[in-house]
Amino acid sequence: MPVYNAEEYLPESIESILNQTYSNFTFLIIDDGSTDNSNEVIQKYSSDPRIEVISLSDNHGLVYCLNLGLDRIKTEFIVRMDADDVSHTERIEVQVKLMETNPNLQVIGSKVIGYDVAFPKLEELKLELTDQRKINSIAFLNCPIAHPTVIMRRDFLVLKSLKYDLDYKHAEDNALWLDVISEGNISEIQYPFLKYRHHLNQVSNLENRIQELNSAKKRAQLIFKLTSINFSDTELAKYRYLSYKHDTLMLSDFENFSAFVVKFRESVLNQTEIQIDKYFFIKLLYQRVSLLYLRNSKIGTVLLWNYLRNFGMDLNIFIFPRLLRRVIHGL
Repeated sequence: MPVYNAEEYLPESIESILNQTYSNFTFLIIDDGSTDNSNEVIQKYSSDPRIEVISLSDNHGLVYCLNLGLDRIKTEFIVRMDADDVSHTERIEVQVKLMETNPNLQVIGSKVIGYDVAFPKLEELKLELTDQRKINSIAFLNCPIAHPTVIMRRDFLVLKSLKYDLDYKHAEDNALWLDVISEGNISEIQYPFLKYRHHLNQVSNLENRIQELNSAKKRAQLIFKLTSINFSDTELAKYRYLSYKHDTLMLSDFENFSAFVVKFRESVLNQTEIQIDKYFFIKLLYQRVSLLYLRNSKIGTVLLWNYLRNFGMDLNIFIFPRLLRRVIHGL
């Protein structure tokens, strides 16, 4: 658990790990030079023999702390946790069992719920794992699993020399998952084992643009590695708009959009190294295309003609009536 100025949320986050039904673990907490009272909060729990604390005098950043944790932890599995979230009390027990019974999986995440939502009753739900092909399909468009929910096999990371990459700052988790699916398998439990807290100081809010740019860059690099197909800067921008469903685009951003969609679609469908659910991927891709048009309908009638010119004959998408209504009503 990397920590930086999280004193407000730390007690609940730490206690959600200490109160796990599975208790045979080392809880490594890395204070990354916090300037608030985070370190004092951590020290209140340091008497628990499972806790190991690293206190850095200066702030080195999340990627540094994550890799420091990977180097320090020597257990079979590595479980990630953020300093502002809350884990279900049975999270680690369930994830360890699933890793033991699914040796083909190298990383398992879970669904998340909002902080103010109660955990569903665990006994009433089947702990089903998402098909890895669907996870891989999602990975070409967005981050496939939530970082603070994962459990990872340490020996796999060591064998493949996989770490968090500073070249993809603020998207280091997404970059790691793309590296993992190139070498192994990821899945996700269809149950929310984590309460995810939304607040203004999150990286996804503060560093959104850098996160998007680095995520798109890493995905494009993976496609080039798999297919030798390269994206221009203009195409990379379109890839980013598509992945993150931007709603502040201009008409020029939609020029030659269908050509890019076809190029992207075929590059993913025709590669053979990473297994995907092709039907699911196509459905997901055209959902994103639809959302991009609908979210930017305020551009007006010219966008409607752009849609007809680009996708009017494409049977994978038909949003003309909805887009027309939004354009007419100025939505």
